[in-house]
Amino acid sequence: MNDAAARSVRHHRVGLVLFDGFDLRGYANLAECLAVLNARLVDDFYECIPIGSAWSPVKARCGTKISVKARVGEGIDYRLILVLGERNAISAETGALPEWLRRAQRFGSELGGVGYGTWLLAQSGVLDDGPVTVPPDSRESFRETFSVTLEAAQSSCSGKGIITAAGSSGATDMMLAWLRRRHGDLLAALAAKDLGLTVEDFALPGAAPEVAQRLGLTHPALTACIELMERNVETPLSKAALAKASKISLRQLERLFHQHVGMPPKVFYRHLRLKKAHQLLLHTPLSVMEVALATGFQSAGHFSRVYKEAFGSSPSQLRRTISTREDPRALIALV
Repeated sequence: MNDAAARSVRHHRVGLVLFDGFDLRGYANLAECLAVLNARLVDDFYECIPIGSAWSPVKARCGTKISVKARVGEGIDYRLILVLGERNAISAETGALPEWLRRAQRFGSELGGVGYGTWLLAQSGVLDDGPVTVPPDSRESFRETFSVTLEAAQSSCSGKGIITAAGSSGATDMMLAWLRRRHGDLLAALAAKDLGLTVEDFALPGAAPEVAQRLGLTHPALTACIELMERNVETPLSKAALAKASKISLRQLERLFHQHVGMPPKVFYRHLRLKKAHQLLLHTPLSVMEVALATGFQSAGHFSRVYKEAFGSSPSQLRRTISTREDPRALIALV
């Protein structure tokens, strides 16, 4: 049985509740965060589901209409429900939203608000004692209306099971903080890198600076282990060898990767090798077999299968679609 057949991918639904006049940038930022997260994950997949109060498309402030895939009040099997709205959403007819949110929260769904979506959470009675964020022009009226602590300094923050962002620009920070809580520091830093952001906020003291700044590592032994992986792509080291060289036990190795990376060391190592293989396929004239051998795969067939699982197309298909005019001497950008 191959790895794909043996692995059961966990499917998570993330609902984005939209009200007419919502900020399309916030919606796009949230969807993009989930997309880059899915590209990094191996055993989990997050489905982005636009939700409306009716089946008709929801019109953004800019005029773009988003088709909905679900309606408010129907089903509560969501890992996370985020409410998006602008000022007009405060007085909008919310219908089944309050009771639906309360029921979803009781059954384990995490909740969040972007912009005036946080007002709707407060009106629904699902906020804890905070802190939360709201748009700057509504802070005073929010404080007078609800007994919830407001966060003054940050554009996004997390309460107990509640995540909020003051607006569309804070939505990305909010989602990165959420996925960091769920999947660890390293995956959050990698997702930030994929989004074109810096990872300085994710790098903590104690790790080697070059790796901490690039990958957001938070533990010296984990840093040493991943440096070993990067230096031994062509001839992968065993878990026992990695643990010994990093001066930790096998059990500690597994625990560190699950805690900070969100996946087993074997899966991360293979992901790292596949990323290197992808760059070699894009930027060098090496044959598929040569790329396989250069990244620790002894069989072209096995390499093609795991590569397709990771990137959605085989190495040969990629080669047929990319330009052959790139300079083969170009430097390879690693993860």
